[in-house]
Amino acid sequence: MKLFSVSVTDCTTRINDAATATTTLIKALLNEGIRFVTDTCDLEYGRTEATDTTVASQQGYLLPVNMLRPNSVMLTISSTKYNPVEISDKSEWESINSTSPKGDTPLYWFYDQEERKIEFYPTPTSAGNTITIRGFKKRYEITAADTTGTASVTSGARAVTSGTLTFTSAMIGQYIQFANTDFFYEITAFTSANAVTIRENALKTIAASSSTVGEVIPLPDGHEKIVMYYAIAQYYAIKENAEMKNFYWNLFLEDLEILKTRNVKTSKAILRQSPYKATKIGNVNNYPLLEAA
Repeated sequence: MKLFSVSVTDCTTRINDAATATTTLIKALLNEGIRFVTDTCDLEYGRTEATDTTVASQQGYLLPVNMLRPNSVMLTISSTKYNPVEISDKSEWESINSTSPKGDTPLYWFYDQEERKIEFYPTPTSAGNTITIRGFKKRYEITAADTTGTASVTSGARAVTSGTLTFTSAMIGQYIQFANTDFFYEITAFTSANAVTIRENALKTIAASSSTVGEVIPLPDGHEKIVMYYAIAQYYAIKENAEMKNFYWNLFLEDLEILKTRNVKTSKAILRQSPYKATKIGNVNNYPLLEAA
């Protein structure tokens, strides 16, 4: 991973221009590059997950504020997980809801874009069942400056305690890096100005070391330079320096193709095989597992 601030510095160093106006432009171009790459590649980094709980006789549930749109919905009742079928057409949804039965076992779900709500059919009867919503993150401009200070964490734990570093609720979703480590830990919960929770267990004990909290380039490790190449290419395009623009644009395109290849998913819930084979594999979650061609 790489802090957004470090990418800004890398860009201004390469173009040998760290003026305030240039730095502001580079930040905007880096954000533009992030949007371009995430739109081009189906990256897991662009997805998020949130949970809610059912309320008795309530059909609709608000989408999390940081989610652009839902991709899938699951309802957990006791230990049983249900994956209702999505209805994407509003007319069809209204037709299904011409009757208003209630029941805890969900058959369908619908996303109301105007209300930004997930709706279930039938309407849940019981309260307290877990709703899991997976979807695409809402894009926003990365602008926040890094925050530095001392913090500590115990090996195998997720609780981080500050020394001189002041935590805020706005740091949820940002990353903390402890001194003398190469690892970034995502902050998932804010407790107080002196304490936060990180997503993964700490790999080792850190005692009151210098630490940095900031936003990172939301791309897989090793591919953060792609948006730097994009930003510098656009900078030189603005400066009408065609030679340098083309140089960095070609670097951008080369790395983008590598990222696309790296992000190809090789395992899926439903395995597919050539239609010319004598036997094709069906959904491993269904019976029978094998179907005749």
